[in-house]
Amino acid sequence: MDSKDKRVSRIWKEIDEILWNAWDPIGVNGLEGARDEYQNYIAGVFRLLEAKATELRITEHLHQIETQQMGLKGGLPHCGEVARRLLNVNPSERH
Repeated sequence: MDSKDKRVSRIWKEIDEILWNAWDPIGVNGLEGARDEYQNYIAGVFRLLEAKATELRITEHLHQIETQQMGLKGGLPHCGEVARRLLNVNPSERH
């Protein structure tokens, strides 16, 4: 695995951890059998981070998943908090 692959793998793992532990819009992170629940959303977040998306754009993305894909009421302020955490995943490449 070259350094780029290692970097991507590390970022994906960090995104996964944040989505699982901090975002968790359906409240399943206490259930071991549901550990892969949010993994389908990693690629979209990764693309946004690689494109140097703003906090607002990432917030909107998470909120859209909650409301349009999951059918939840959604929590925009919470999505903003999670977006801020996601922006710290790869800070050295955001400048």
